[in-house]
Amino acid sequence: MAGVLVFTPTWRGVDPDVQAALVAQLDDVPGAEWVIDDRNPYPAPDYRNIRVKMQDARLRTLAGQFDGLVTVDADCIIPPDGLRALVATTGDVVYTPTMIRHGARLLSLWQYCGDRNVGMSLSNYPDELAAARAAGVWRVSGIGWSFTLIRRHVLEALDFRDDNDRQACDVPFAEDALRAGFVSMANLTLPVVHIDADRGERLAPWEATMQREYVVLETVNAVAAGRFVALVAGDVVTLTDAEAADLVCVGYVAERQAEIEMAVDEGAGVEHAVSRKRRKAK
Repeated sequence: MAGVLVFTPTWRGVDPDVQAALVAQLDDVPGAEWVIDDRNPYPAPDYRNIRVKMQDARLRTLAGQFDGLVTVDADCIIPPDGLRALVATTGDVVYTPTMIRHGARLLSLWQYCGDRNVGMSLSNYPDELAAARAAGVWRVSGIGWSFTLIRRHVLEALDFRDDNDRQACDVPFAEDALRAGFVSMANLTLPVVHIDADRGERLAPWEATMQREYVVLETVNAVAAGRFVALVAGDVVTLTDAEAADLVCVGYVAERQAEIEMAVDEGAGVEHAVSRKRRKAK
């Protein structure tokens, strides 16, 4: 056995910059082969298509005697030397940092908090995220497959399944891997640029984070990403990704369309700032 199967599921093609970044690295891993799967048995964009494609990729990997499966999303630009470094990283499953482009802009790396359930995004834990970045490689519970290595022995033990409630198979897979005793790691030295074609943005984990404006739905004192905030119904607030994730989840705020990009000092982690238009939070 040698090499890895590099697999890209897509329903609207592969971005040229994604292709260029990956093709330049394929020879760095002897025996690596790239397969693009644009079949969609369900009307796109139905998440069940991902499950069908990942199941096929698993069978291709096992039948082809590959050492593992590497997923590269059609809208994710991998870093230079990323493929070789990913394959060389210790772990049964190895993830890389990518920003989620739907909803709150959070890292698609979920905290490891035991072998029963996945945690939440490391964006919600700035101290742990800083420690993880300093370490370079950090244990996680998993989540998205933007640029991920799944080793052969994991594929031999687990198949991919979807969840009708979540409509995706990455979370069920992470849960199954945890409960089967497999160790998932993240290589935080391999940041992936996530292309958001709908908004015309490119999201890079360590360069910037997004702040958005939210309308406050309920007057309440709350804790968001470890920070106390006083919210007044009807006000407009700007929230960081981690803060928004907490407050939207409980229904205290709702997103507005306007977005503000906030530069983040690379060494300081995600800055937490909540400000209210025309009125300061108390």
